[in-house]
Formats: sequence, C-alpha cells, structure tokens
Amino acid sequence: MKTSCFVASVIAIALLGATFFTMSISKDQADVLRRVLSPEKAKIYEDISKERASIYMTGLLIGVVLALIALYYARPANMFHRVMMSLAIVMGSSVVYYSLVPKSDYMVRHLSSEQENKAWLEVYHGMKTRYVWGFVLGSAVAVPLAYTFC
Repeated sequence: MKTSCFVASVIAIALLGATFFTMSISKDQADVLRRVLSPEKAKIYEDISKERASIYMTGLLIGVVLALIALYYARPANMFHRVMMSLAIVMGSSVVYYSLVPKSDYMVRHLSSEQENKAWLEVYHGMKTRYVWGFVLGSAVAVPLAYTFC
C-alpha cells in the first residue's frame, strides 16, 4: 500500500463527508431562525448564505485548477490514487480558501434579541457539529477503502 494514496484517500473522503454533512443542515433549524428574523434580517441572512456559497465554490474551482496541475506533474499509476489525490486537493483548497477569504458581513452583527441569538446559535452549532461528525465518519469510511484500493 502506498502511504501517499492512503493519506490522500482519508483526507479526501473525510473532507467530502464533512462538506455533505454540513450542507444537510436541518430545514427545521433554518426555519426556526427565519421565523424569528424580521424580513430585513432574513434578507441579510440569505445574502450572507449566498456569499458563503460563492466563496466556497470559488475555492472548489481553484482546487480543480490545482488538482489538474498536480496530476500533470505527479502521475500516480493507480486510478484510485489519482482520484483521491485530486479530490483531496480540491476539497482541501476549498476549505483553506473559505477560511482565509475575508467575509463582507456576519449574521451575528445583525442580531438584536435573545430569541434571534438563540436561533442563530442553534444553526451555527448544528453546522459545526455536522462538519466534525462528517469528517469523523468520512475518515472511518476512508480507511477500509484506502486499504482495499491503494
């Protein structure tokens, strides 16, 4: 087994799991937040969500370019290794880019009541928890896959 294939597989699948779990935020949680927000604040929330999605997508595009460059120079013989290396670069790049890019606004700046703060913290905590669990479960799934295909 190649160590680089194993590492790439675990990183790729863990980040993929984290991303999918985060995107699966409970509709109920988001609806509770929307119900307590005024129409103006709900619009701000939607704008912030769209900006975050745009930043993440830009990170994915940068990751695709970096993965293509990496594949050009480092040509792993195993197809699974190539796919996992590419996926790890794409997902890793998007996470790093998303973390580093300055955001124009934050929802917490617009919250004024205890009810709004509580609803926002529920959404925020839910997303954070899902990200961690997605990463852990993705890692757990990746290990047997990597042992099998690397």
